[in-house]
Amino acid sequence: MDIDEFVGFTAREKYIRNAYRDRDLSKPSRYTVRELTVIIPSLLFVGLYFWYEDVTLVFVGYALLLWHLVSGLKQNPFYLESYRSIFSKYEAKIKELAEVQQEEE
Repeated sequence: MDIDEFVGFTAREKYIRNAYRDRDLSKPSRYTVRELTVIIPSLLFVGLYFWYEDVTLVFVGYALLLWHLVSGLKQNPFYLESYRSIFSKYEAKIKELAEVQQEEE
């Protein structure tokens, strides 16, 4: 029997669990690269402001950072809910298995 069937994970919970179990998907460098794809262009726009002295470039740079922040904040509640659910399902299954083991002894 597969652990997903045994515990009863939803599709989203399976996705999250597998993403953290897979070493290639959970490397810190993967997250660092994702963050840098926003930070570097933002800094580039701010640097271009000093070169061209156009205030619009600073606003674009800060808008990129703000967009990244807001999108991250919007995703956090969904992931936190899934994490909570994963841990509570594991704890419930462990408790159930511990009770069965105590009954057998």
